[in-house]
Amino acid sequence: MIQTYSRHRTSWRTHRLKQLQSQHNSYCRQYRSDPLLLDILVSPLQKEISNLQAEVSQTHRLRAGKRWLENHEHSAGYLQRTITARARKRNIGPLTHPVTGLHCSDTASKLDAVTSSEATNEILSHITKSLDPDEAKTAVLPFSLADIQLGASRSPRCSSPEKDGLPYEILQLLFKHPA
Repeated sequence: MIQTYSRHRTSWRTHRLKQLQSQHNSYCRQYRSDPLLLDILVSPLQKEISNLQAEVSQTHRLRAGKRWLENHEHSAGYLQRTITARARKRNIGPLTHPVTGLHCSDTASKLDAVTSSEATNEILSHITKSLDPDEAKTAVLPFSLADIQLGASRSPRCSSPEKDGLPYEILQLLFKHPA
C-alpha cells in the first residue's frame, strides 16, 4: 500500500513539475515586458517548484541511504551514483554453479551456488589455518593513542560526515586533543 502511494506520488510530482515549469515559461514569454506583473505571477510558481524539487532531492537521499550535509549540498549526480551503487550491491548478477556448471538465474539456485561446499572449500583452502607466533603477537597488541592519531591523520581533508555525523576533520581534532 505504501509502495503504491509512493509510486503514485512520484508520478504526480513529475507531472506537476512539468506543468509548473511549462506555466512558468509561458508567463515569462507573455509578460516579459511587464516585470512587476511577471514577478507577481511567477513567485508562487517558483515556490511550488522549489518545494517539489526539494521533495525529489529528499527522496533521492533516502534511497541513497546517505546524508549529504557538506555545504548543505543536494548533489543530484552524487545521489544518483550512490543509489545505483547501493542497488548494485543488493542484487547478485548471474552466477555459474561451481559443481553443475549451469547458469543460475533465480534466488534459490544462486544461494545453492554460493553455499556449495566445494566452492566454500576452494575459498577456504587459500587461507592459512594458523598464524606464526610473531604475527599472532602483533595481531593482539593493543592500540595506542598514537596509532589512532596516525590513522586519523591519514583521513581525507574534505569529506562528508559518516553515520555518526562527524566529518573526518573533527574526528582528527578529537584524537589530537583528548579531554
